[in-house]
Amino acid sequence: MNGHWLTLAPGVHVRRHEELDLNLGAVQVADRLILIDTGLSTAHGHAFRQSLSEVLPSSRRMNSGFIRLEDGYTQVVLTHGHFDHVFGTGAFPEASVWAQEGCARAVADTGEAQRDEWVEYYRREGKPEIAAELRESELVPPTELVRDFAELIPGRVELHYLGRGHTDHDLVVWLPRHRVLFAGDLVEVGAPPAFEDAYPQEWVTALDRLLAFAPDWVVPGHGEPVRADYVRAQRDGLKTIVDLGIEIHSGRITPEEAIRRAPYPAAAAQTAYRRLSMQ
Repeated sequence: MNGHWLTLAPGVHVRRHEELDLNLGAVQVADRLILIDTGLSTAHGHAFRQSLSEVLPSSRRMNSGFIRLEDGYTQVVLTHGHFDHVFGTGAFPEASVWAQEGCARAVADTGEAQRDEWVEYYRREGKPEIAAELRESELVPPTELVRDFAELIPGRVELHYLGRGHTDHDLVVWLPRHRVLFAGDLVEVGAPPAFEDAYPQEWVTALDRLLAFAPDWVVPGHGEPVRADYVRAQRDGLKTIVDLGIEIHSGRITPEEAIRRAPYPAAAAQTAYRRLSMQ
């Protein structure tokens, strides 16, 4: 799939993809390689793997064109269990796969349903090749589960669970020396937040915790990397949604009025209010 690399700091790279405006990350520290999310199919994961040769001089290309990565020195981090972030993991058989505990449950419980939904989506969109790649992709469960915190490389690469937000298992990757944070879909650029599996009230708190890192750069799951001001604006938008949902629940305003006053399009606002009513 078409994409290009951005470099945010020495050894810190973001692969930007046209499809879904998706971001995947690659962080190299000495002989260690951390990959952040793997793409929307095994084929996409292989394309991501091949693109590493553009930014990782220590990668070696075999005669087959396959990028050789060292066993025990390559780690994949999955920010959450949605298909576009995890279905490419089969392209990295030598890597340990890290994720928050809930991600393992999400992949096991919803992976096949996600596959069916998005295969049908891509067929409707006239992209049968992506639909076929999705249909053929292996679902690879995480091998290393994180509850709240893990340090992959002391002082260099940290994994943090900030609480429920976009899902119940969002994991962020914090690089303290470079002050870069890979946020997954806790932060989204170019589209409203996705609320289908969300916990909007707790999402506000998760973003407050994210902002407490004082990052110089935040890499969203989709869209261009942003500064902290953008994250604050998204947090404020989520807070508005939560406040309007409380007013609906108390009977002070109608759902129709809440949708008119929402900072997001009607469909996103409706989903957010539905999720709030469930919680």
